[in-house]
Amino acid sequence: DMAGEPNWQTAVVMGVGPIGFLVALCLKHAGVENIVVSDINPYRLKRAARQGFVPFNSAEEDPVAGVRAATDGEGADIAFECAGSAPAALQMFELVRPRGKVIMVSVHKQPHPVDLRALNFKEITMVGTRVYTRADYRRALAVIREIPAGDVISHHVDIDRGREGFELINQPDDVCKVIIKME
Repeated sequence: DMAGEPNWQTAVVMGVGPIGFLVALCLKHAGVENIVVSDINPYRLKRAARQGFVPFNSAEEDPVAGVRAATDGEGADIAFECAGSAPAALQMFELVRPRGKVIMVSVHKQPHPVDLRALNFKEITMVGTRVYTRADYRRALAVIREIPAGDVISHHVDIDRGREGFELINQPDDVCKVIIKME
C-alpha cells in the first residue's frame, strides 16, 4: 500500500518472477513513471519490457550503472528486492538515491552480505515484508482487478496434466507463472 508515500518517479524491481512482475505492475498502477526491472532470465525481461518497464539483464549488464544513467546519477527513489539472490542483496542499496527506500520482498534462504555502509551514509530506509493481513487481502483483491495480472501467467495446464505444470516450474527459462486449472 503506497498511501501517504512520497511521489516516486523511479522504482527498481530486482527479480521479475511472478512476485516481482506483480510488484512492477502495482507500481505502474500507482502512477510510478519510470520502472526499471532487473533479472538474469531473458524471457522474463522480455515479458516485463512489453509492459513498458526498462529491462536490465543483470548477468550481462550493470543495473546500477543503468539506473544511475536513467536518473542523472541520483539512483532510484525506491527499490524492491524480489530476487532473493546474493548479488541482489549486495546491490540493493547501490540502486537507490540518498534517502531512498528499499523494500525487502524476497525471503532469502541463507544470509548474504549487504553493504551496511551505504545504508548509513545514504540514510536509506529499509522495510521488510511479512505474510498477509485481512486488510492486505482486501487491498490485493481490489488492485488485482485493475492491473493486467494475467500478463504474468506464461502457461495454463489442466489438472490432469498437473505433473507437467510442476515440471515446467523447474525449467524457468521460458516460464514466468504456471496456472494449474482445477476445472
